[in-house]
Amino acid sequence: CLNLALLTLHALFAFLPSVYWVFALVFWEGLLGGLVYVSTFAEIADAIADEEEREWSLGATSVSDSGGVCVAGFIGMAMEVALCDWQVRHGRDWCRKL
Repeated sequence: CLNLALLTLHALFAFLPSVYWVFALVFWEGLLGGLVYVSTFAEIADAIADEEEREWSLGATSVSDSGGVCVAGFIGMAMEVALCDWQVRHGRDWCRKL
């Protein structure tokens, strides 16, 4: 949530001094996401002894993860348009030129 807030504020007010700061934040976000993903599946594999229940749990987690990514993608599409419109209204039309 902190990454989302920071990068949204940067899209609105452009306060980071270089694009490399954004790259670093996105890299950090990827590391956190991967850590959560691997830790969740490792915990399921270790904590659930019954093989059938473990299989179901791993499948349900996979579907939930994919569903979350899909929902985030739709939210991101709407948010990108809103942020671009805000930037254009405030004199930064870079998103329209690319």
